[in-house]
Order: sequence, then structure tokens, then C-alpha cells
Amino acid sequence: DASSSFKISYGFEKKILGLACMTDGVSDSFSKDKLPDFILKIRANALDNLEKTKEELASFLPELSKKGSMDDVSISALFLQ
Repeated sequence: DASSSFKISYGFEKKILGLACMTDGVSDSFSKDKLPDFILKIRANALDNLEKTKEELASFLPELSKKGSMDDVSISALFLQ
């Protein structure tokens, strides 16, 4: 049940920069203070070069799972410019 598993929400500088939904495999692979930086880095990279960012995430997420939570990892995001 996804609604009961929702764990974390962040706001940055009182301005919404986007929305990122992810499996717990992603959030469990980072400490709570490092996860916002990871999401903001994805946003900055995606706004600069979306195709390259998708390719990098496709190779990075399996490695994140192996080194982090050992769980499935998926991210979906909507970022504002």
C-alpha cells in the first residue's frame, strides 16, 4: 500500500522545485540529510541535459541498490525550471 509507505517530503527555500517519487530502495540508500542533495543534483543535471541524466541514472541506480539498500530502486520526477 503506497500511501502508507510514503516516508519523506522536502521543501526547499519555500519554493517548490519539483516532485520526486521513489521506491524505499532509493530513500533507504541515503541518510536523510543526503537525499535532498541527491534529488537536487538530479534536477540540476536534468535541466542541463535530460537525455544524459536518464542514461546516467539507468546505470547508477542498479549500483546504488548493490551498495546501499539491496532493494529495488526507481525514481520518477517532475521538475520545474
